[in-house]
Order: sequence, then structure tokens, then C-alpha cells
Amino acid sequence: MMITHYALHYKNRVLQIFLVIALALFCFAFSKNIKTITDNIKPLSSGNVEAMFYIENPETGTVTCVGDGLLKSIGEVVANEKVVSNAIISSPDYSNYMPTNTSIVWNTIKQVGAQYQVIGQLRQINSISIADYGAVGDGVTDNYDAIQTAIEAAISSAQTVEVPTGIYYVSKKIVIPGSIHIKGTGPSSSIIIFKDDPSNSDYASYLQRGIISFKGSGLTVEDICFKYEANNYTPYTREAGQSGKEGVLFFLGDVSNVNFNNTEVTVEGKCTPSITCVWAKSETTSMDNISFKSCIFNNYSESTVGGCLWISGHDNKNTTVSNAIVNNCTFTKCGHDEAYGLWGYHVTNCRLLESTFNYIGKANNIQTVVKSEAKRS
Repeated sequence: MMITHYALHYKNRVLQIFLVIALALFCFAFSKNIKTITDNIKPLSSGNVEAMFYIENPETGTVTCVGDGLLKSIGEVVANEKVVSNAIISSPDYSNYMPTNTSIVWNTIKQVGAQYQVIGQLRQINSISIADYGAVGDGVTDNYDAIQTAIEAAISSAQTVEVPTGIYYVSKKIVIPGSIHIKGTGPSSSIIIFKDDPSNSDYASYLQRGIISFKGSGLTVEDICFKYEANNYTPYTREAGQSGKEGVLFFLGDVSNVNFNNTEVTVEGKCTPSITCVWAKSETTSMDNISFKSCIFNNYSESTVGGCLWISGHDNKNTTVSNAIVNNCTFTKCGHDEAYGLWGYHVTNCRLLESTFNYIGKANNIQTVVKSEAKRS
């Protein structure tokens, strides 16, 4: 714990130094081009006012003037980024000269003598939006390239991927190749949807069958919905009584430190898709610290195979599944397979807490928690 504390302190200190250096370079580059406004309290004919814009040094609290602009006449504002942003009509734009992953955030308006001053800070940008890479949430546009590229860019720069409000159709399998935080605006507003048979998917292989797949450590997913819809017959669908291997919408292979918060995962469609919503599966290494909190799992398929949430370590006697916590989740299930399944040779501190199970249609399975020597095929 002490190592973690000092590592975090060191990281924060490095970030502070970076911002101070960036501020110094930024201000030095433009200080010679500044025009001082001394009488901007009096509104212009348009009713707006002129203002001087200052960047605050986070270390010393001192400010440096970086240019002038126009404001709506609203008076003083303290530490309110949204109100100040709405009041700014024009401001100094030095975005082309800013350090990478850095922006200016204006959040305060002051009246100092006969002058309005807008105060801002340099802020490191810790997230990217899939919209920045061309994603369109109209439910029709294919967003595979935009989302896959955004994910890879975020991983390489250690940033969060944000999914704005919208329905984002994706035609191909998505692979998450490293540690990442994926965040939407809510499971009813940020939706990523797959249909029928996504390209590059491999339903015949356990470790590749996920339409979305992640392997390794460090995944956080929150405030988003992932949906699969099958309205045409594909390898992911079955006739009544048909056997075969099932697919997985979100596959987690050999994972640790995984957190799903306020996330919905839904499987539906008239062609009875044989797909499990989420499957965390230990194949070669142990799994540890897996959390699903306030999540919704809906599997509306009447297929005999495919559940809502499965956590398993039953294919390797040398692996352990530990600290898998499911809390305050809702499961809705048709068909005969497990809504919730837990399998493994060595299972430690795995808990299902305060969750709700709804069964409809042909469902006859109650909540299932299994620790078994038998492998699941």
C-alpha cells in the first residue's frame, strides 16, 4: 500500500511539473502579442464586453495574461466552467501551440478595477471521444473503424474512451488489446450494437468467440450498453433443439482487475441467438478482482444454450477464480441455460449480492452457482 501511495504521489507531482513547464512555455511564446484592455467594463454597442484572458499557475496561484476576447455581460463568476464557457463569445485560440493532450479550461470571470478578467488553467486531457474518430450514433452508420481506432489510441496514450449519447452500430468484432477505461453517458443513452454475424468473429473458439473480447488486466466499463441483435440466421443462432457451441457478446479471457459499473449487456432477436451476454473464463492463468456492480444482463433468446453472466475456471485445475463480486445486478433470462453461472476447481471469495433474477418464456432455471469437477464443453 505504501508503494502505491508514493507511486501516485510521484505521478501527480510529475503532472504538476509538466503543467507548470507547459504554462511557462505557452505564456512566453505569446506574451509579446498581447493587447491590454483598460476600459472594458463599459458594454459595447452589442451589449457584450471586452475582457483580458489569464492563465493561472497551479503552483503559485499567479496569473499571466495571454490575450483578449469578448464576453456576454453576466458579471462575476467563480469556479464554474459551464457558465463561463457559455459566456465566452471569443477567446485567444492557441490550440495549435498547446502541448499534446493539454487544453485551456476557462472557469472564472473577475472584475478588477475597470477590467474584466477571465481566468483559466492548463488541463491535461485524460479522455478521447469516439466521435473524434468519426463515430456517428445514428444506429445505421458502421462505426467499427472509428471505435477500434479510438480504443487503440486511448490504450497507447493511457486515456479514457468516451462514448457520447447515441446508438453506434458496429459490423465487426472489436478487440480490446490492453488496459482501458470505457465510459458512456448511461446504459439507456450510449449504446453499441452488433447484428447477426459480425465480421472477424470466431464462434468456434473459446478464446476468440467474443464479439467484443478483452484479455489481461485493467478494464473498466461504465455507463454504457452493449447489445447484440439476431434477426437473420447465422452461426450464432439455432433452431429448436439444435446443438453446437455458443457465442459470447463480451468475452473476458484470463482477466484480472476488471470492473463493470452501471452497464447493460443485452442479447435479443427473432432468430434465437445462442449467445451468452458476458463470460469471464480462465484458460491458462488465474482470474482475480472481477466486479460487476449495478449492471443489467438481458438474454431474451429462447435458445437452449446461452446465459447472462458466467464466470468460470473449470478447464484448468491449476487456476483459481478469486474475488469475483456481483452486486446489485439484474438478470432477465429466457431459455434453459444458467442466468448466472460460477464454475471452477478453486474458487475463493466469489459472491453474488443483492441481485434480482427475472425468468420469462420457457425459462425453468433458477439462479445457479456451481463448483464442479466436470468441465463445460
